[in-house]
Amino acid sequence: MEKILVAYDDSDEAKKALNHAKMMLDSDDELVIAMVLPPLEDKAFARVEADMKFNEARRLLKDLVSALNDEGISARYVVKTGDVAQSILDIATDNQCKLIVIGYKGVSKIGRFSLGSVVDKVSRHADRPVLIIK
Repeated sequence: MEKILVAYDDSDEAKKALNHAKMMLDSDDELVIAMVLPPLEDKAFARVEADMKFNEARRLLKDLVSALNDEGISARYVVKTGDVAQSILDIATDNQCKLIVIGYKGVSKIGRFSLGSVVDKVSRHADRPVLIIK
């Protein structure tokens, strides 16, 4: 059994990434759906709604995993708080995922320079393949 990590924030890009990951699964593979809530000081720049609380994130992912299980897909979720890119990398390592799938929404060069892009950081620092879905 292999594991595929999907970085998920309930955005359209994350939903596309999830759909691509589902198509790549073998019958005995497992999806690990990860949502990382940024620290309070980073919330203004996060893709996750600023008022989303940890329990709301868990409830959202629990429902998502339940729907995936109903489709016959083995899945589980992880919710963490912290640096988004580093947490995604840590979750992939901790769960021995063979692949990270992440949605990408373009940012301007200035935005990428000043804020740093989660996708850029994950793809540069990952020690396993990263599939970026546009």
